[in-house]
Amino acid sequence: MPAPPRPTPTPTPAPAPAPARKAEAPPSVEAAAVPAPVRADEPVTRKLMSGDAAPEAALTPLSPPPLLVAERPTVAAWAVAAASAVPTTAVATLSAASSPGVEALRRPGDALRTRDDREARERAAALAQLDAPNDDAQPVPTTAVAAFASASSPALERLRRSADALRNGTDRDRSTELAGLDAARQDSQQRAQRLEAARAEAARQAAARLELGRIESARLAQVQAQAQAQAEAEAEQREARLRAIGKHLDEERAKRDAERQRPDWAPARRGRLYSRIDANEALTQYGELWSRKLEFNQTFDMVREAARQPHTDPVVTVAVRSDGSVESVTFLRSSGVPALDDAVRRVVLSQERYPPFPPALLRDYDVVEIRRSWHFDSAIRLN
Repeated sequence: MPAPPRPTPTPTPAPAPAPARKAEAPPSVEAAAVPAPVRADEPVTRKLMSGDAAPEAALTPLSPPPLLVAERPTVAAWAVAAASAVPTTAVATLSAASSPGVEALRRPGDALRTRDDREARERAAALAQLDAPNDDAQPVPTTAVAAFASASSPALERLRRSADALRNGTDRDRSTELAGLDAARQDSQQRAQRLEAARAEAARQAAARLELGRIESARLAQVQAQAQAQAEAEAEQREARLRAIGKHLDEERAKRDAERQRPDWAPARRGRLYSRIDANEALTQYGELWSRKLEFNQTFDMVREAARQPHTDPVVTVAVRSDGSVESVTFLRSSGVPALDDAVRRVVLSQERYPPFPPALLRDYDVVEIRRSWHFDSAIRLN
């Protein structure tokens, strides 16, 4: 590819002639010549790139582009159009050029590109340092922060959005973690309160059990004392009854002994009726007659009050003489209530002068001993 013609240096910018083209081959992008700078007050013509020639058409005047001026020791100052006004093909052709002027323009461009790359790396590093969750990270330089804040390229915007999203996510994670820690702390406090309440309740129940045990022990001691006192009272009552029975027996013995001391005393013929049935019919009939007199007469009032106490049915033997008088009243089994025993004795003596013995019974006996079991309900019943 032929080298593009160099512009003629002039003291002032002037239009350059159009570069020559090969007549035997169609124009290509690689072979496109660098157009000369144009002025705003001059019309510019352009030919079509088809095979046939076409009439030149006048283009609309363009605003004068900015100029880059490079000094050269041996060549006068010359002007080159700005990159924004030069076609891409011309830029590619100019990049391949090796003239000293182009080299002078390329070096500042490379320096600018290197500086841009360095600033982009610094921004990325500053972004990484800002997003890193390290408390010991080195502080970011103010120049890098300012450069990062003023950057507006799409890549940096994406990085900034990613950093913001990561920071928001970190904040949310921290908020969630703090909320979980607070909930765990509250749950621990509630468990501690429940444990304390359970401990207090257990202590209260233990104290209540101890108090109940003390009260129960006191009650048992009181019951035992009452039972002992009652047993002692019953023992005293039993001793009193035994003494009364012994005294009565002593009196009966003394009476019999006094009768035996009489000059006309002779052993009495004694009949014994210990049940309602006996072989001696006269003896049985007299026993029934004696029992009816005690049961049918108004004698229950004498034992009513004493019979209300807990007692046992007494078994009493009454010795009746032939004239109907009472020789003795003997308790074979006491009722357990001295007042009731005394009442029974009074009942027997109150009905004294029982019917005298009939001739059949008098022929055989002088004294008849009648034994009966005394029962008390609404009346006196002899069995």
